[in-house]
Amino acid sequence: MKYLKKIILFLIIINLRITLFANTEIESYFIGTDYELNVYTITGEEEGATLLIIGGIQGDEPAGFLSADYFVDLTLKKGNLIVIPRANLHSIFLSQRQVNYDMNRRFKQDTPTIYEDEVVEIIKQYINKADLLLNLHEGSGFYRPEWEGPMHNPKRYGQCIIADTDVYLLPDKTINLKEIAEFVIDEINQHIDEKEYRYSFNNHNTISDNTIHIEQRKSASYYGLTKANIPSFGIEVSKNIPSTILKKQYIKLIIKEFMKYFDIQIDYPYIFNEEPELLYILCEIDNQKYYFENNDKIILSKGSSIEIKKIYTNYERGNYADIIGFGNKNDINKRFRIDSNTEIKVYKDNVTIANIPIRIKEDMEKLYAGFRVKIYDDNSFVNIELEDTLFITEAVDFEIIGTINNNSDITINLLGYDNKTAKIDDQHFKINSHYSMINRYAVNADKNLYQFIIKENNNLIGYSYLKVEPIIVYDLNLYHNNKLVVMSPGDTLYASYGDTLLIEDVEISQISSDKVKVNLAGYVLDYQKDAEDRGANIYLTEKNLINRFAVNKEKNHYEIHILFNQKQYAVFNLILEK
Repeated sequence: MKYLKKIILFLIIINLRITLFANTEIESYFIGTDYELNVYTITGEEEGATLLIIGGIQGDEPAGFLSADYFVDLTLKKGNLIVIPRANLHSIFLSQRQVNYDMNRRFKQDTPTIYEDEVVEIIKQYINKADLLLNLHEGSGFYRPEWEGPMHNPKRYGQCIIADTDVYLLPDKTINLKEIAEFVIDEINQHIDEKEYRYSFNNHNTISDNTIHIEQRKSASYYGLTKANIPSFGIEVSKNIPSTILKKQYIKLIIKEFMKYFDIQIDYPYIFNEEPELLYILCEIDNQKYYFENNDKIILSKGSSIEIKKIYTNYERGNYADIIGFGNKNDINKRFRIDSNTEIKVYKDNVTIANIPIRIKEDMEKLYAGFRVKIYDDNSFVNIELEDTLFITEAVDFEIIGTINNNSDITINLLGYDNKTAKIDDQHFKINSHYSMINRYAVNADKNLYQFIIKENNNLIGYSYLKVEPIIVYDLNLYHNNKLVVMSPGDTLYASYGDTLLIEDVEISQISSDKVKVNLAGYVLDYQKDAEDRGANIYLTEKNLINRFAVNKEKNHYEIHILFNQKQYAVFNLILEK
């Protein structure tokens, strides 16, 4: 067994921090799950307004949750902070916008049906305790009120402060959202030298029947404004800014100006910008405690039990560990019996900061580091280890580009894929997750889970898995009478005969949008392009629409379908009025 490590100095530091930030309380929910939720309340010495900061509600926007984390370590002279740095921990683990459904579109849901709803119900409780809500995001491109180019236009979200209206009138008060936001913007833009990175106010006008952002009525900020009746804003930093440090700097600058406006006064600012680093993990192996550092190797007898008791890094929060092939992404304080080689991955949020191999004595000759996959549609790469699952959206092209340790004796056979050669090794072939797979070889009832069989010199090492997931449609972008409209699946656009419609594009999960078809049922743009209606002005006249495709007896309700391989993945509604 590995060496016992002493951590006396580190424990002294931890105790100091606890004493120093005595006015901070933490409440934890869903402990031990992949969607564990931690909420921090910082109480000032004097009474004042309460600001709620939400980060990480969409897991592919790290600047939000990293910036929110900064404010947990403040102490306050006046006022209070409630900080939820990692609202959607599961999506942060996966570095993707959503897991089951976009969490920032679940605030209108009354009955919880998925884990996102359970988390949202907790967040709502804290919104109702606050006087101000800031929801932190990263958005694509750079928002501009008028079209300046593909990355600078009203459709883009980066570098803006979003509200649902300019002014919100209530019987007992008026909330002037534009005035508040423009105060903050005037202050922060003085500190931003790069003109392109300066901020603007973006009124989504969500409360109006004429809004193009009707999907935002399901968001946290809309709930905060219309249900809790507090000023609520979406804070967007551009994903196209190349520096994460700079993104965090802008978000922190904005939050501090909101605090200034609401007279929430900082007493002790805490600044810590080091890269995350594992110091030790404490494990209990067969009821004995041991400490391990990064790249230590844990040697076990077959059937030994292991439990990760605690992670020590140079950051107090956002630390998680996963015993690959066991439990979930959050395996702290869970005991597992180990019968085969595996590995402990230690994460700071969605970044791997340590790998600690676990090896069974009798299997040492079968050391294998995994294989690497290239995903062509988004030009990304992913490492797959034993018992890992590669999650691929239907129709995505990918390639097994080799083993991580370049072991030429390894063969990887994807059961259900025929590479059209005599080889049983499927490395270096471009594979399409829909057209290339023979689903009778799937190992589950849904016919979407396949096995990678991994061998070394024809001796079995183990298995990994491929799971083909359905296409998820996020938004449809179109222009109605030259006015941009962004629709979520199921939304309805009301138009009049004689109006014009231009379907621009559809936003979908992982795959290139040109692999799907966008079809206004009842309209034929080009008889040579079956069911594809993007890219041209559609004149909504009774002559141009074939009314047998209407879905109601009045013959004025048509549907826009998102299709792949003749299968429908989303429906958007169009209702015409004379």
